[in-house]
Amino acid sequence: MPSNGNYQQNIVLRRTPPSAESLSEGQIVFALAPNRGMSMYTKRNGQIWISPFYKQQEKQVINELEVKNSAKFLRDINVKGNISGKQIYWHCHTASYSGTSKVYIAWQRSALSTTQEAYSKYIAPYDGKLIQVLARTESVAGSTVIGFHKEDDGTADPNSTATESITVNMSAANTTYEFDFTATSSFNKGDILALSMDATNAVNDTIITSVWEFDIVI
Repeated sequence: MPSNGNYQQNIVLRRTPPSAESLSEGQIVFALAPNRGMSMYTKRNGQIWISPFYKQQEKQVINELEVKNSAKFLRDINVKGNISGKQIYWHCHTASYSGTSKVYIAWQRSALSTTQEAYSKYIAPYDGKLIQVLARTESVAGSTVIGFHKEDDGTADPNSTATESITVNMSAANTTYEFDFTATSSFNKGDILALSMDATNAVNDTIITSVWEFDIVI
């Protein structure tokens, strides 16, 4: 720090934040701000620089916290407000089907239908994408295709031609198989969605879990 008289290096502790006019060039002031804890104020080249401090046991961020990279939390997270951003949601579907035709997976009842019924359609609550479908059948299903279908406003049903289809050989009964979808299976808020299954053999009792990513904005 230059000692030519242009800087005042004394340190002051006060109860209220200083104004720009009250600070000398180079002066350091620690002050308590209402509901913000203690901050350090210093004046450099006519500008005020502020560095906040907080009690160790509180570990509070009073204003916004922006993390440019990933953040790792080793303990619980307690939130009193809304959480926005990309979130994962899953839905369980159960049904029994003894045929071999392409069927649509139900959302709110245990049924598989060869046509798109009201219970086989779902409105997207947010923008997002289908990540994965896990399927487990009572019988050996063989080569099985899970399809993702969607449609926007103005049409009653999702397109019968799948936006994306994933094929997996379900060669064993009572075994979970994973159908991994890509960014192709994305959708917009308000789109109507459906899932289809086309197995080589009768599946009988079937359990399916679909995993979705939603970009939640509240």
